[in-house]
Parts: sequence; structure tokens; C-alpha cells
Amino acid sequence: MITGTVSGSPAQSSNVPAWSVLTNVNGDAMRSVDSLRTYLAPLSPGHHLVLTINSQNYTIVTQPASGNASRATIGIFTFDYYQPRASFLPVSGPYQFYSTLQWMSLILLGVALVNMLPMFPFDGDRYFDTVLTRLGLKNTKNARTIASSISLILLGSNLILSYALFGTIFPK
Repeated sequence: MITGTVSGSPAQSSNVPAWSVLTNVNGDAMRSVDSLRTYLAPLSPGHHLVLTINSQNYTIVTQPASGNASRATIGIFTFDYYQPRASFLPVSGPYQFYSTLQWMSLILLGVALVNMLPMFPFDGDRYFDTVLTRLGLKNTKNARTIASSISLILLGSNLILSYALFGTIFPK
């Protein structure tokens, strides 16, 4: 599946549509992103390719890749195509689902890391208290207060630096 085209690429100049399914290159079937990558690997810039996309043919001339001038590129962003089981589902559904899961895992990892900070009321405070008690420390209040202060400074500086470097998410 072609999820988009690179600006100024042969695919963009040939008006290859986004969210389209690439089935053949020069008559050879493309079953996955890996098969396309394997097909393009030995090619050098300047090769003429006929891409069959959504039952339409597009003629494209490969161009040099930006990082490696001896490698050919056609300028598309790809994702393995999975046929939707229901006809009313969009072709882009599996890609959108994968992207959502990717972002959710990143956000949940961040939540888990913040939760493990040794600060009250997070779980990290209770875990830190248990570790200190197991190590034989009778009065854990001072150590927990110091750890909470350090964690609060780290969390606050992270928020301040994020705002200073990237700004706010709200439009002005």
C-alpha cells in the first residue's frame, strides 16, 4: 500500500495517489513491502518502471536516493497491504490502526515511567519505601522526601524544557 509520496519524487510527478495498492512492478507481482524493496535494491537511478496501482499503470523513472546517489528510489511511503474483511472499511484502516497502537504504546510507556517516580501518590513511592525497608532502613521518611523532591524537580524541569523547546500544543 502506498501511504504517500515524497515531495519532488517521480511518484509525485506521476500523480500516484495516496492510499492506493501497488500490485505489480514491470509485470512482477509485489506481495509486500519487502518484495518491492528486494525488486528495487539492484536497480540504479534512471530505470524505467511500470507500476500497476489500483489497476492503472504509471510509468516512473527512478531517481537517486537522497542519502545514497547510487541507489534508486521512486519516492513512495509504503505499508504492507491487508485487505479489509468488510467492504465498508477504508483501505487505510490497518495502517491507521497500526499507527494508533504505536502512539498508544508510546503514551502508555510515558505514563508508566511517570507512575514509577518515587513521589507520593505514585506507585514508585510505595515501591521505593518497600525497597528501603527491605534494605534495613527503619525510618524511610527522610529518604522518601529527598527522592520525592528530586523527582519533582526532574518532572518540573521536563515540563518547562518541553514548553520552552517545543511550545504549547494549543494554537495561538
